[in-house]
Amino acid sequence: FEELESKLSDLVSSELCQTLSKSLIEAIANWDSEKTPGKSQTLSSAALSEFSLLLDIQLKAIPNYKLVAGSSSDVTLWAIDCLTDSFQKKFIYHFEGNGETNRLDKPEFAFSYIVGYLRKNIEYAKVLFAASFSRCCGGKILGSFSTWFIMSTLMPLKRKFTKEISLLLETQNSHLLSHFVTEVKKFDEEIKKEFAFMPVKGQEWAGLTNDLILSREVVWNAWLQNEKNFVNKRFEEIVDMEDAFSIDYDLVENGKTKPTKSAINLKNLLEGITINYDSLPLKFQLKFLSEVQLKLLNFYFDTLKKGVNALKSIKHVQIDGVSTLERVCRIWCSSKYIIETMDKWSNELIFVELWQSLSNESQSDTTFFESVINGYEKEIMSKIPNLIQSYFERQLNRTMKEYFQANTDWTLITEKGGNNDELEYVIQTLSTDLRYLQVTVSSVTYNSWKLLLSNTVVSYFEKNIALVNNFSPIGADKLEKDINKVVDSLDLVKSYDNYGRLMTILRVLRTGKPEFSDDKYPPVDDSELAMLIMRRR
Repeated sequence: FEELESKLSDLVSSELCQTLSKSLIEAIANWDSEKTPGKSQTLSSAALSEFSLLLDIQLKAIPNYKLVAGSSSDVTLWAIDCLTDSFQKKFIYHFEGNGETNRLDKPEFAFSYIVGYLRKNIEYAKVLFAASFSRCCGGKILGSFSTWFIMSTLMPLKRKFTKEISLLLETQNSHLLSHFVTEVKKFDEEIKKEFAFMPVKGQEWAGLTNDLILSREVVWNAWLQNEKNFVNKRFEEIVDMEDAFSIDYDLVENGKTKPTKSAINLKNLLEGITINYDSLPLKFQLKFLSEVQLKLLNFYFDTLKKGVNALKSIKHVQIDGVSTLERVCRIWCSSKYIIETMDKWSNELIFVELWQSLSNESQSDTTFFESVINGYEKEIMSKIPNLIQSYFERQLNRTMKEYFQANTDWTLITEKGGNNDELEYVIQTLSTDLRYLQVTVSSVTYNSWKLLLSNTVVSYFEKNIALVNNFSPIGADKLEKDINKVVDSLDLVKSYDNYGRLMTILRVLRTGKPEFSDDKYPPVDDSELAMLIMRRR
């Protein structure tokens, strides 16, 4: 039966259809001509009868389940093909001949021609033919008159670009292929929005993007590879720029971490990729996200991690004219900006939907970028405080030399308070570092690192002076005043655990008393107390 049905359909298509189509085309000639003055709102009854007859014959010759608007079989209605016959011939003349409009590098010319034709004629076509269409097809096939009219209009476009895409693949013209995909996606969106085109009710039209690109595996793979090649090359350009890790102080407001130029450029590149695929079906979006965007984030992670490892071995406060502090901040600022970007993306609808499509209920509190963010925080961000502390220690070693030379024996100091001008260079140097940090990192980070400096300074005085020298009471008193000069000048935090402990040590060295009338500072243990008392002179 199916074989008989197929033969009958072919017979009708090849014989009767051609005869009736030729007659209908003649009957409605020039209906859409721009030269027709004062377009009539009606057609002759004979023309409308022929239009209806051709619809009826197709409905009887072809099973209705095969007449589905927007199907992959590219089925159209013969009667409506007749309406667009003149247009299709003009399209072939302009875009398949030798004219200047038939350009492989300008698919937008053909797309614009289609849109222009629909704007001028679809409403007028509805006035002339929609009523007859409804009488013949209402309740029998899916799709409105407008839907089928647009489908017929798209057919020459699909034929043209099916051939041209194959040519682009054969010649490996990746640039023009990517340009074509960009233009066809724009065209799809324009048709959907301007003409409310929805061939299947309740389902968004997959567009020519699906018909010409996504449904053809070889084309899709070629395009995806093109995009990978492009973004990988662009990524290399971003991180290899001479000022790639220079900090941009203008993009974000004060009190927030300033990003580096490479982080800004990477964010822009990643967002451009999202725009490139946000109109695609889910499985293709996931391909782009996993094989393009996440890989770029991992490439950047590797770059920053190498920077962290390199900084661990640096023993100087400046290299090639750039301070080690700035180098540390460049990595921190780069990583922080990308983490903040991923946090923001995690709440955007496209990434929420993608994550929901992959995750189960137990993962509902997580986000698509959580594992990547965790990697950045664990392998990069968590290493930075130690690098900052090491830098401060090196600064103290470098700037405290004169102070050590001026204070070689704390038992011989006779002037209470004494002279501590040697600390001015220390204070000036650390003040410069703090000012740099204040304008570079967020307020929260700045306060955290300032506390780190406070603890480093206190620990430095404790380990390198207080616990390794003998002291007279006047010497202990002078050291306390010197420490307070540095702490107060830099407006550092006097923490109970660190600063308070050092004050306890100095009290013991000054008075020899193990107990105090207040609990402002923490006590020292018995063994340490005994050691401190032995150091008193």
